[in-house]
Amino acid sequence: MTGRDDANDVRPGIGQPVVGLLGDVRIRVGTQFSGVPGLRARTLLALLAMTPGKFVSVSTIIDELWPDGGPESPKSAVQTQVSRLRSVAPMIETGPAGYRLSLDSNDVDLWRAQLLAASASSLEPAQALDTVADAVALWRGEPGGDLGDSTVAADVAKAAADIRDTLDSIAVAASSDVGDHASAIEIARRRWHRDRADETAASSMMSALHAAGRTADAIAVFAELRELLADRWGIDPSPVVAALHADLLGATVPVEPVALSGYPVVGVRHASTELVGRTDDIAAVESLLSRARLVTVTGPGGSGKTRLAHEIGRRATQRVPVVVVELAPLRSGDDVVAAISGTLGLNEADVVMGSLPIGPVHSARDRLRDALASRPLLMILDNCEHVSTDVAGVVDEVIGASDLVRILTTSRTPLGVAAESIYPLPPLVVDAGGSPATDLFIARARAVRPTVVIDPDRIARLCTRLDGLPLAIELAAARARSMSIEEIDNAVADRFSLLRSKDRTRPERHRTLHAVIDWSWQLLDDGQRRALRRLCRFPAGITSHAARAVAEFEPGDRIDDAVDGLVEHSLLTVDESDGMRFHMLETVREFGEEHLARDPAERDAVTDAMVAWASSVARQALELHRNGNRNAVVPAIDAEHDNLLAVLRIAAVEQRWSDVFTIFPALAYLWSVRGAHSEVVNWSVRLLDATDVDPRGVPDDIVVFAYVFMASHLGYGGSPRQAARARTALRRVLRARPGTSPALRFPAMLLLHRADGTGLARVLAEAVRSADPEIRGTALMLRGSLRENRGDLYGAERDLRAAASISHDADDLWGMAQAAQSLGSIHGQTGRHEQAAEFYLHGAQLLWRLHAYEESVQTRTFAAASLVAADRVGDGLALLSDFGHGDRITTGLAVVASDEAMRHQTRATVFGTRAEAMLRGGDVSTGLALYRDAAEQCRSGWDDIGDPYAVMLACACVDAHVLHGDHGRVEDLVRWIRTRVCAPRSALARGDLPQLGAVACAVGSYLIACGRSHEGPILLAAATSVAARQDFPSMTIDLHLGLARRVLGIDAVETALLRRPRTRAAAAELILAALTDQALRM
Repeated sequence: MTGRDDANDVRPGIGQPVVGLLGDVRIRVGTQFSGVPGLRARTLLALLAMTPGKFVSVSTIIDELWPDGGPESPKSAVQTQVSRLRSVAPMIETGPAGYRLSLDSNDVDLWRAQLLAASASSLEPAQALDTVADAVALWRGEPGGDLGDSTVAADVAKAAADIRDTLDSIAVAASSDVGDHASAIEIARRRWHRDRADETAASSMMSALHAAGRTADAIAVFAELRELLADRWGIDPSPVVAALHADLLGATVPVEPVALSGYPVVGVRHASTELVGRTDDIAAVESLLSRARLVTVTGPGGSGKTRLAHEIGRRATQRVPVVVVELAPLRSGDDVVAAISGTLGLNEADVVMGSLPIGPVHSARDRLRDALASRPLLMILDNCEHVSTDVAGVVDEVIGASDLVRILTTSRTPLGVAAESIYPLPPLVVDAGGSPATDLFIARARAVRPTVVIDPDRIARLCTRLDGLPLAIELAAARARSMSIEEIDNAVADRFSLLRSKDRTRPERHRTLHAVIDWSWQLLDDGQRRALRRLCRFPAGITSHAARAVAEFEPGDRIDDAVDGLVEHSLLTVDESDGMRFHMLETVREFGEEHLARDPAERDAVTDAMVAWASSVARQALELHRNGNRNAVVPAIDAEHDNLLAVLRIAAVEQRWSDVFTIFPALAYLWSVRGAHSEVVNWSVRLLDATDVDPRGVPDDIVVFAYVFMASHLGYGGSPRQAARARTALRRVLRARPGTSPALRFPAMLLLHRADGTGLARVLAEAVRSADPEIRGTALMLRGSLRENRGDLYGAERDLRAAASISHDADDLWGMAQAAQSLGSIHGQTGRHEQAAEFYLHGAQLLWRLHAYEESVQTRTFAAASLVAADRVGDGLALLSDFGHGDRITTGLAVVASDEAMRHQTRATVFGTRAEAMLRGGDVSTGLALYRDAAEQCRSGWDDIGDPYAVMLACACVDAHVLHGDHGRVEDLVRWIRTRVCAPRSALARGDLPQLGAVACAVGSYLIACGRSHEGPILLAAATSVAARQDFPSMTIDLHLGLARRVLGIDAVETALLRRPRTRAAAAELILAALTDQALRM
């Protein structure tokens, strides 16, 4: 059993654990209880936390971190690991005997649980239960589960298991003492089921059952224990357990507490495996049953309705008689009454109430109603969907005749009775960091093959593709017997073939995933089946309007009624978070696609209807942009993104170019706002092959919009040939589309000019005086960007402020956000960090309002970096509090950035910001290590051209190492920077002067540190002439000039400054010449 979600808040006054071992390894940083990236880092922290306050020798650490043999320099390797871990665990202390955590036992959740167990053992029963609950709440998952196969993992797991066993033992005794026999038995059973040969657990189970008056069951436990011990080891139970058994045999066995005379507690199955991830659902259904007399648990096949109902029934057996009636085998609704009566043991004789006959009853339904009317009972009717009408009639009569009966039904459709409370059973939550769905998969996979290699991210992706359905997850996990997780993930594309069970205990309808869906399919009428087939191609759900547009194309189609029916049958779910929307599970969609493929005519008609619908949605969204309602464009496209993308793929394959060129610009608009530029580039390359096709019937603006996106993105992210082809195509389209609006024709014409040409300058000079504010704003934004690249930061700031004002007047959130980001960049690179942070935060807020979440989060990291640079370290780190410390950089919404390049950039910024924070705090080794992590993101995350931001962060890393006397570690990084700047298509080589200045400062300062007294001062001096970027404190050029004066002498530096080029252009030429000089060997 895992603890509560609020496991951090254990007992007021004690404080929160600092280190967590009861689940994945965690460390408290500020208010966040965060995971620790890296297996060795987790192992090191766990090793130290196993003996808090005590030193662990270096040799022990080496043996644990490198069990297969130590590194070449083991002590240095340990120091590196400790240094990195100190960035999140500053309580690590060094001493002659090794390393230790300067913490008390109470600061580690594992040992806090042990202290609570010791305290509980001496308390009164009620207080003991509260203390045990506090201890159990500390568990967050499987202790040692993220520590691999190390000795530490085994030690953590064993210590946690021993403590948990002690807590359970205390809880069983205390629950029995306070009369809560149901809880005592539940805990004792769970404890015993961990190891049925555990005599201590078995005796605890026997005592709990006897205390509840179930002595016969207690004796049965002893019999099972005796048989198991004899079979396994050929021994008898210990004298202590045997003595308990003798006491039970001599005891007066009380009558089992069955409240309804003559009615057994029947049909409740005790599951052979643990029910995972349904604690909240059980509580919710039990709460409904306490208020409502009829509760129906609904959900698609395989969602776990039956298992949940049996668990609720099992828990209720201590309070009230429980009867479970299985209705799945019935073939007719006429058999419902007979099935219930047969389960209850009713027959044609008179029904007796107490000792008084009530006379002959001729109606079976009357007989059933009257028999149930006199005593309390929980009746569970399982699998009602195929006989729901008849079940509804029976339960309506029963609850109308007595208020003592509670009825729980499971069904894929509601019963439709007035007294019914419905509980839709949701899919299991999926999260790679630990969740019910992934826990279920791992548990079932390890059950069939304990050595299976666990890949949390792949398992989470797999569970998501399986819709979080417990049955599908269990069927997939069963394949781990002979397949790896990767093989299962790859094979699940053909889920109906893959997901078949050999478990003969499963009902036939649950032996395959296909059978589960087919069971529901058989219950649908013809209209509902048509709707399921026709709507199965919407991956992102559908609105009622979309459903009618795609599925209502034949006389007599009543799609609204059919959709309502599919909702009732749990084949569609309803989402009202952003308007009414219907979602179909991927499993159901695949089933529908299978049936749609059987009728080629219907399949083609659905394809035509979907393409027409998608083109209409795209046109409407782009019309919003044309009419000036730009703030509504992104939400409109975002709501249908996955659907539009699915149709775009179909249209491209079938060469429906008019539709392609209608849908593509809408998606490209969204991708551009979101920063997913690689998507635009990839599709632009594909569409270039269709540039000879005239997309007839598509409005001029939409076609030009498509080519604007293609030309702009291929000009930056494509090959020179692709960029040239895109510009040629755009020029041809502009000539052929004279109806293009001026506001769109203007940016299209800009793309046909060279960025460094005089023609573009003249066009911009004229456009900034245009009477059209949209043209004027676009021109100012572009001119501001060009001026910034050329080092004219004053002119750039003036243009950008003017553009921001125009966007503000037009209430254009996207324009305001772009201007805010650019102004933040200009202020940051000139060292005005407070103002930079303000602009970045404003831009992040605007982007969030546009649903551009990835761009917003990335911009927030820039703000954090600026705050740290402004010496507001606490505020800067607080902005990063939602981010992890390793590969999983997340916000409360989702994993940041679907675009890989953006993901690397965000990670790099986070590492760089934390690096500067550590340097400011005096932890130089940790700060430099974090900077190297940032540089590694730069080197591994971008293409071979070198993104300017990646190069800038790499320069900051070099700068930091030079300033702190550790330049020897960054020789390879300096070489990497040079190759990126000197690449033929490098953006830096094409005139981004402030970025080029940052390179000159970093490389020049590095050369000076290496003793290169000639080249180093030349580059460093030239950096001052091109407005070198200074976004991070380590990039501050005055610091490097000061270091140069100390190393070379004041005269040498002043001479270099006097000889530097006086114009920005000349300084840039000198820098590029120096960097490309083969004599300048690194």
